[in-house]
Amino acid sequence: MKKISSLLFCGIFLAAALQAASPSSQWHVTKETTLGTLPGNASLRSVTLEQCDQKGLCQQATVKALLFSAAFFHLQLLDVPARNQKLSQVMESAGCVAGINASYFHPNGTPLGLVMTHGKVIHPQERAKLLSGLLLETRDNIFLLRPTEKFPKNIKEAVQAGPFLVDHAAVVNGLETTHTAWRTFIATDEHGNCLMGTISPVTLAEASQVLLAVAPSFFKTTKMKRALNLDGGSSTALWVRLEPTPFSQEERGYVRNFLGLRQKN
Repeated sequence: MKKISSLLFCGIFLAAALQAASPSSQWHVTKETTLGTLPGNASLRSVTLEQCDQKGLCQQATVKALLFSAAFFHLQLLDVPARNQKLSQVMESAGCVAGINASYFHPNGTPLGLVMTHGKVIHPQERAKLLSGLLLETRDNIFLLRPTEKFPKNIKEAVQAGPFLVDHAAVVNGLETTHTAWRTFIATDEHGNCLMGTISPVTLAEASQVLLAVAPSFFKTTKMKRALNLDGGSSTALWVRLEPTPFSQEERGYVRNFLGLRQKN
C-alpha cells in the first residue's frame, strides 16, 4: 500500500512538473519588426515576446538589437572620463554607425574591470563575481570569454562585464530572479555574427530565457552561442544611424564608456 501511495505521489509530482514546464509557461515571440538596415547587411529588429503562467497571467519583454558580422564591422571602445555626453553624441562625433553603452563604473566614474581601446589599457582587469565575462576584439573577430579561458592574440578592444546570460547555446542557471531592470547585452554565434542591443525590464534570469527564445529571430541559420550582460538599468542605451532618422534609445544619466560600431575599410 505504501509503495502504491509513493508511486501515485511521484506520478502527481511529475505531472505537475511537466505542466509547469509546458510551452505555455515559456517565452514565445508575438511580434517581429525590422526597424532598418545598414550597409554591410546589418539589421536592426524589434522583437516582442510573451510569457503566461498557468493562471493566465502574462508578461511581455521586447528585445531591440542590431545583428552584424565581424567580417564587415568592428567594435571600438569609446571612453568619456568626463561623463558629459550621451551615446548619440559620442557615436555621431566618432563617426560610428551604431553603438551601445558598455561596462560598469564606480559612482566617481572610475571604470570597473578591464577596459581597453586601440590596444591601450585604460583600466586593468579585476576579479569579482559580477565581472564573469569579457568582450574581446581582434582585427578579425569578436569573442565573449570567461577570465579563465585562453585569450586570442593581438587584442585591440576589450570590456569586462557580466554575468553571462547565454552560454554554450543554453540558459545560464543561478541568475538573479527578483530585480527587474533594463538590460544591455552583446551576443555571438560560432560564425562571426554578433548581436548588440537592449531588453525591456526583466530579471537577469528572465533575460537569459528571453535571449534564448528570441535567438532564432536574429540568428536565422545558426545558434546564439553566448550572450554577455553589460551595464544596464539607467545606463541602457542603443543608437543606430538609420536613414533618414537615426534610431535612439537614450540612457538616463551619463555613463563612462560606450561600444561603437564601425564599418571595416
